[in-house]
Amino acid sequence: MIQLLSRDSPNADLSSGEVDGAVAVRREFVAKADPRRGVEVASRRVEYIASVPGNSSRWFVAAFSTVGGGNPRDELTEVLVEWFDAVMATFRWRFE
Repeated sequence: MIQLLSRDSPNADLSSGEVDGAVAVRREFVAKADPRRGVEVASRRVEYIASVPGNSSRWFVAAFSTVGGGNPRDELTEVLVEWFDAVMATFRWRFE
């Protein structure tokens, strides 16, 4: 999975671990601005990709993106990324 995810973003920060006991990969990268597409500033992106417990053919993706204060590495952006990581650290599967 890590090799697949690193192809689109060669400068991505990749790590593996678990999301509530499920195998997961966390990918973080900065997406460049693209004024031709109406994107005036770079953004910081964080994605969690996890296998769904009990079903190896299903995957769960949680994605977060922010421009923060206009700089993808500013203090506001750092706090927002930490918040998203905290949300994912408390994520729990629930099946009904």
